[in-house]
Amino acid sequence: MRRCLLAAAAVMACIVMAVPASAVSLSDIKGRGRVIVATSGNLPPNTFVDERNQLTGYDVEVCRLVEKTLGVPMTFERLDWKGILPGLQTGRFDLVCSNVNITDERKQVFDYSVPYSRAAVVPLVRKGVDGVKSFKDLAGRNVGAISGGNDGEIPAREIEKQFGAFKSFKGYPGYAEMFADMRAGRIDVIIAPDLAAGDYLKKFPGEASFAGPLCRHPTPEGLRRSEERRGRDHSQGPHRRHARPAGAAVLRDRRLQ
Repeated sequence: MRRCLLAAAAVMACIVMAVPASAVSLSDIKGRGRVIVATSGNLPPNTFVDERNQLTGYDVEVCRLVEKTLGVPMTFERLDWKGILPGLQTGRFDLVCSNVNITDERKQVFDYSVPYSRAAVVPLVRKGVDGVKSFKDLAGRNVGAISGGNDGEIPAREIEKQFGAFKSFKGYPGYAEMFADMRAGRIDVIIAPDLAAGDYLKKFPGEASFAGPLCRHPTPEGLRRSEERRGRDHSQGPHRRHARPAGAAVLRDRRLQ
């Protein structure tokens, strides 16, 4: 498929900061006494609220390790994905910890940590929906994805453009609402990272199935910290154009690294 749907079919997670005029330094943050971190809390298994109403998840735990290294407490603020990066850019937050995809456009505004995980974007098909063998079979289907997501709405729209109009499309602020709609039969197919889709299948076995990735997983490559800080694309080798880093947290200022 053309550039594997904008190269969004494989993503990596990392920590991200923005570099606006209002960026603060580490000394400023230490003077303040806390790091302000934004996350959706609605993207399991990366960031979610557990049965004890505690924020947890893979990305959150990574940020907790950063917290220990910095020696400055982190305060997490939860909000819908659409407001996270704009809030970071205006200085409302210091970091974003919510599985943020790295794009060339965002590199102009944000700094990223070293990527630390990968995932493929997949179509997740509801039980009882027949005839969907791959992303090419979604014409005439009710499709859902995370609004504005490089691993959600953006590849979904590209699929629709290339392979035919969906019956309907609904964008969601987080996975909880989207998966609830799938269980209720309101959507037939979800476009999502395989980590989130796999988490759903673990919680609700037999309720859905994968219809194959949008492209193959890239070969894992070594990522050099110094080059990543300069914003380079380290997806070398034969699968370079299929790889896209993603950020668990976005950094507002290089001086925090």
